[in-house]
Amino acid sequence: MAPDTYGEILARNIRAARGRIDIGQENVAARMRALGYTAWVRQTVGSTERGRRRPTAEEVLALSLILNTSVMALMTPEPADVGVTFPSGATLEWHWAQATVLNRGGLGMKWEGDEPVFPGPPPRMRVPDSWRDKAAEMDDWITKATEAVGPWPGGTEDEGG
Repeated sequence: MAPDTYGEILARNIRAARGRIDIGQENVAARMRALGYTAWVRQTVGSTERGRRRPTAEEVLALSLILNTSVMALMTPEPADVGVTFPSGATLEWHWAQATVLNRGGLGMKWEGDEPVFPGPPPRMRVPDSWRDKAAEMDDWITKATEAVGPWPGGTEDEGG
C-alpha cells in the first residue's frame, strides 16, 4: 500500500468515527451548522470524508465534539497507512507520524539547512500499544461524559443516519 496524504488519513478517520456512532452525514452537517459552520451541508461532509475537502483546524475540533471522539483520534495514522506523504513527495513513515500526533515530538526528524531529513524505521523499536490505548481511553471518557450530560442539544436520543 502506498503512503497516504495526511488529508486522506484524516478523511478516513472522520468517516470511521461517524460510523462508530452510527449517524448520517446530514446529522453531522446539522450539528456543524448548530456550532456556527453555516455552509456545512451533507455534501460538505461527503467531500470531507472522501478527502476532497480539507477541514480547518477549528472544523476538526468541532468534528471531534460531534463525533464523540478526540482530535488526537481523528489525526492519528494507523500501521496500515504505511506513511504520510507530503506535497514535496517526501514520506514520513507511519510510526513517526503517529508518534508526533501522540505528543512524542519529531523523534529523529532532522533538518539539513532547509531540507528535511526523515528518519527510517527505528532500530528494534515499535510504537507502544499504550499510545493507541490512550486514544481509546480518551474516546471512552468522551462517550461516558456525553452520556452523563445527555443528548446533543437540539438532537434526539434516537437520531440515526
